[in-house]
Amino acid sequence: MPKLRGYDNPVATGAGDEGSAATQGRVKSDAENSADRDTGDHIPTLRRLFNANRYATKKTLAQGILDLALLASNAAQLKYLLRIGDTHEFYTLLLVLIVSSICLQVIQAVVCVVLAMVLNINNVNEQKAADICNNICVAIIIVTVAINVIISAFDLKGDDGISLRYYHQDIQH
Repeated sequence: MPKLRGYDNPVATGAGDEGSAATQGRVKSDAENSADRDTGDHIPTLRRLFNANRYATKKTLAQGILDLALLASNAAQLKYLLRIGDTHEFYTLLLVLIVSSICLQVIQAVVCVVLAMVLNINNVNEQKAADICNNICVAIIIVTVAINVIISAFDLKGDDGISLRYYHQDIQH
């Protein structure tokens, strides 16, 4: 079975059989680096320690967590809006924006699943479709961010979560 390129594979780090420093997460000393130069290994030590696959995995995980947080926030906003009802002065606008944001997030999740599990970017025939799916995903993200900026501009909750409109009505009575 062929070895995969990665952090724990000395072949991927360019260190050959001497890859113990890279696989143990230790930075080589200047003497070890000069010995590498003498043996013809010209890959810098920091490049050996950087793994693009691990970075991409962490970045994707962080983006997924942020997407879930945005979805939870939209669900909480929708719950709040439905609870106070049409007494909110921007009820219809906020309802349409929140529902469309949630729908776009679901569509984005479906496109990302298609991109990750159905399309193979290593297959030349599927690269164009993968590029289109990626561009659609980015466009959906941009529209979702714009919608959520608008939602936050019209949201009238105070710092304590109480609607400012209800607060002013209570003071007048």
